[in-house]
Amino acid sequence: MGKDKKKIAVFRLTSRTKLFWANLMFIFIVGGIGLQALSSQGANAQPGNQPPQQIPTGVKRVGADLSVAFPPPGVDVDADIAIIDRGVAAYHPDLNVYRCLTFSSPKSSVETNTPIVPVRGCRDENGHGTSVAGVAAAKNNNIGTVGTAPGARIWALDVCDPVCTPNAMLAAYRYVLAHADEIDVVNISLGVNFPTNFKEDKAAIEAIISKGVVVVVSAGNENIDVKGRSPSGIPAAITVSAIADTDGKCGGKGPPTPVNRVINPDDFILSASNFGSGVDFAAPGNYIRTTIPPDRYDNTASDTSVAAPHVAGAVALFKSRHPNATPAEIEKVLHNDATKVPPASLRLKAPADPLQPCDGKARGYFAHAYPPSSKVRPGSHYHYEDLLYMGNIK
Repeated sequence: MGKDKKKIAVFRLTSRTKLFWANLMFIFIVGGIGLQALSSQGANAQPGNQPPQQIPTGVKRVGADLSVAFPPPGVDVDADIAIIDRGVAAYHPDLNVYRCLTFSSPKSSVETNTPIVPVRGCRDENGHGTSVAGVAAAKNNNIGTVGTAPGARIWALDVCDPVCTPNAMLAAYRYVLAHADEIDVVNISLGVNFPTNFKEDKAAIEAIISKGVVVVVSAGNENIDVKGRSPSGIPAAITVSAIADTDGKCGGKGPPTPVNRVINPDDFILSASNFGSGVDFAAPGNYIRTTIPPDRYDNTASDTSVAAPHVAGAVALFKSRHPNATPAEIEKVLHNDATKVPPASLRLKAPADPLQPCDGKARGYFAHAYPPSSKVRPGSHYHYEDLLYMGNIK
């Protein structure tokens, strides 16, 4: 985006002492009294003794590595992703963590707009935020794994210290709004118990989008309709369901996997995924290889929480090539490029082999119908949302 803030993220350090103090440097943030860690952390983390890089099945299934915009090893995507979650492991060598904030204060008041003061720097005691960040933006650096927007700058916004609260979410939204000229896309793989009308949540997300920032949210994992849910039921946001994919390609020939005691065939909608007309895209969401604290990897990340950052990464990759594109323009491009449900399946309202056609790589749809014995709600049998495809991003 031609951001001036890139200049302050580069440090010319001449000694290990200066590097140590750079990693402890804090500045006051916009929109409330607090502390913000400058991210020499992720940029200077060293790979050490790490496993060789594996391209995750999710990256393959959405065709991210087929895009001409996908960077070569050692090159980072020039875009910024805010991860509103449970924090991110800042020192992970596969992540480019640029900012770290924790929004937590039980005394804060939404009504009076009282600032929430960050109480610590970058930590992820749960592992959830680090997992999400890796799916979206793990570096293309020959170790561990790689995301759909490799090396994009991560803004880690922790709203779950110690629990995820509406007040903390709204404080994070205000922060994003204040930095809308720097942040390209927000990923929210959380569900927070806002009041049923969730007016503040909806208004905040709409305000962020109006400033040119795309908001991507996970659909949720209760196998229910997203209507009336927050934030997955907010129309202005891009809501993402999950599919089961185990071989990184279409056709349904990969091995099945269990999810909550339900066997999920390859290239099926994930049995736990929420559904409904409010869902915009589907993306891979089971047994995804990604980053975990403090500097390791895991191959079992599953549910819509890891489906959403595939889309957030796609937005970041596109925005790195088209910095002036609006949220509406970006969503339109992603829908135009996406894999659509086969017309026969849509016409018959039944899975008339939605796995065909398949090009043997990423171009092929997913199936919907689980047997009645699975106890998967009938509403999830028919998903017609577009399946993310990134191979045409350029």
